Amino acid sequence: LLVGAIFLSGCFSLSVHPLYDEDSQAYEPGLLGLWGDPDNEETGSWEFLPLGDHAYRLIIREGNNLRVDPETDGVFEAHLVRLNGHLYLDLFPEEPPMGNDIYKSHIVPAHSFWRVKLEGHVLVLGLFGSSFLEKALEDGTITTSHIMREGVLVFTAPTSEVKDLVARFSDQVFDDGETMKRIQQ
Repeated sequence: LLVGAIFLSGCFSLSVHPLYDEDSQAYEPGLLGLWGDPDNEETGSWEFLPLGDHAYRLIIREGNNLRVDPETDGVFEAHLVRLNGHLYLDLFPEEPPMGNDIYKSHIVPAHSFWRVKLEGHVLVLGLFGSSFLEKALEDGTITTSHIMREGVLVFTAPTSEVKDLVARFSDQVFDDGETMKRIQQ
């Protein structure tokens, strides 16, 4: 629900290219597990599972249970990135199990970025995207390649430029974040 509420509010940005590369990938075993609001099972949950050496499989559910519902839940490949001593999360959707190859070829997946603060059993995620970005692009403060697609700012610049943008303007381009607590390891 956290993702849905934020995306519906229109205050997010996406990128065609990832934020991570071999030099900036990070892995934090403390991120593994089920996160959400243990006092409210209706709020949704995020479950991080291991996926290879430097990645996670992330299941975003509409409840705090371990059941996956393909109608309502989202599954992502997630990578942690370390830039200037801060952690960021890059989410990329898994291919949806629907449609034929022609249909699927018309769906262009994109990366979303999140600032991560992980302190023990508390996880704070701040979404990439703010009014600062649109103003800075308009006045030329930021010149990173981008397009507007149905009211969503989509960066088209290569990974190196997106990493630079995030590193330089991190305090301005990420929201304050939503807090989740560990429900299960």
